[in-house]
Amino acid sequence: MQTLYFITGTSSGIGNALTHHVLETETSVLVEGISRTQTIHHGNYTHHNFDLSDIENVVGFFGKLNLEKRIKSKIDKVVLINNAGTLGEIGYVGKIPSKSIIQTMNLNTITPFVLMNEFLHTFDKETFGDIEKVIINISSGASKRPIDGWASYCASKAGLNLFSEVVEEEEKILNQNTKIFNVSVGVVDTNMQGEIRNSTQENFSSIEHFKKLKENNELASPQFIAEKIYSIIQSPQNYDDIWQKLQ
Repeated sequence: MQTLYFITGTSSGIGNALTHHVLETETSVLVEGISRTQTIHHGNYTHHNFDLSDIENVVGFFGKLNLEKRIKSKIDKVVLINNAGTLGEIGYVGKIPSKSIIQTMNLNTITPFVLMNEFLHTFDKETFGDIEKVIINISSGASKRPIDGWASYCASKAGLNLFSEVVEEEEKILNQNTKIFNVSVGVVDTNMQGEIRNSTQENFSSIEHFKKLKENNELASPQFIAEKIYSIIQSPQNYDDIWQKLQ
């Protein structure tokens, strides 16, 4: 019996840490990683090198994998981690490029929408029986409040949250063995935090707060967050307790 993972944004940050944690923790596991750069090399890891903000790369993704030919033993659990994301260009609406808005919404919202749709279509009950399915979407507290300079990011994460909540209701109605979680991971020491600190007061009024978080070592490590996400995958029934520890 094997667990099959699909993880986006595996080149760095949370996605990279989570992939390493999975590969180091489980022996009977296969990981399909998606990012523009391959930084992980392991016998149980397959890399797919493309830009997730280009929707054409995502449509039909699962059908291109020839899973029936590649997977030798029975899969009893499949996991989709929508981790890849972007803050987009920091700045006030009316002063940022429209292309940045499109790219942010594509990567943070449309791509996870499409991946969830095709994931659930591929691993439906008719084909795979009552296989356990887990979807983890990396969300943000920014999805619940307006933050100046982050309009696209806030909206994209809010959209992802609500889409996922609807899908979860649908899966319950269809009596599918599916768990879906939107995980707000807090402030994590990733490249995104570096982008925030490199912005300006003019484009983002709270910049000094984020600089102090770094100075005071108040950023969570990607490894810590990866372990918590892995705990949710292994014990979905304990989500509330695990989520509280992320705050």
